[in-house]
Amino acid sequence: MGVLMLSGSYRSKIPGRCVPCDLLSKGTRFDEAVMSEAPDESSVADSPRILTTRTERIWMAPDGILRCECLPVSDHGLEDAKENVRLSAEVIDPARGKVPALIDARSAKAISRDARVYYTGSANAELLVAIALVVDSALSRIIGSFFLGLNKTPFPAKLFTSEDAALKWLRGFQ
Repeated sequence: MGVLMLSGSYRSKIPGRCVPCDLLSKGTRFDEAVMSEAPDESSVADSPRILTTRTERIWMAPDGILRCECLPVSDHGLEDAKENVRLSAEVIDPARGKVPALIDARSAKAISRDARVYYTGSANAELLVAIALVVDSALSRIIGSFFLGLNKTPFPAKLFTSEDAALKWLRGFQ
């Protein structure tokens, strides 16, 4: 059996895990490398369930803050908003009650008026206690400002350029 030579890493079937290629380049068989990097069952149980829609990646982080990462799509509409809120409800433990949410809008390109209205409506009000919207470009800042300025939210909402500052603010709602 020959040695498989790669550079970088190989994405394994375990979400978020990569096989270091230095293991493979040192003569370790591929199946041994994959097994050696497999997490134990307790760390798999603790890892968040990440749901991906056409417009967002959604998960409940171990710190109890819902994470929603906007994907770079140019047409984020009402149906997308409905699906994102529905999936957010799926990852939130009902026993936890309402949770704070960090919305990473740094990759956002556009969001329709209908979607903005839906996000600030009763469906999200049943799930969220506060939202922090993280932006970093002029475009994402405009989108965030429209979202917060034109739509009255039923929960506290604030725009941030720092994820750390946003998380610190959200921890005050836990």
